[in-house]
Amino acid sequence: MPRNPYTKNAGYVTAQESRHPKLPGHFVIYDRNQPGVDVDADDRWIVMHEPSSYHVSCTSLRVAREVMTIVADGGDDYDFGQHEVIS
Repeated sequence: MPRNPYTKNAGYVTAQESRHPKLPGHFVIYDRNQPGVDVDADDRWIVMHEPSSYHVSCTSLRVAREVMTIVADGGDDYDFGQHEVIS
C-alpha cells in the first residue's frame, strides 16, 4: 500500500501531510502539463489541498515545494479556503 493515496493520481509529484489546524489531510503537488490532469490554473505546478481540492498554481516546482511546506506547517500565507466563514 502506498504511503498516501495520491501517488497514482495523474501528474502527482509529491505530497506532505498537513499539520495545519484548519486544513487536515495532505498537500499535494501536481504537474498540470502531464496527461490526465484537469485543473483550471494559470501556472504549471499545482499545490492542492486534498480532500478539499482548493489549490494554488506556482511558476516553478521550487516555489510549489515552498508553498506546500509553509501551508502544511500551519502557515496562512496562501488561501486554501481556511478563511472561509462556515454558516
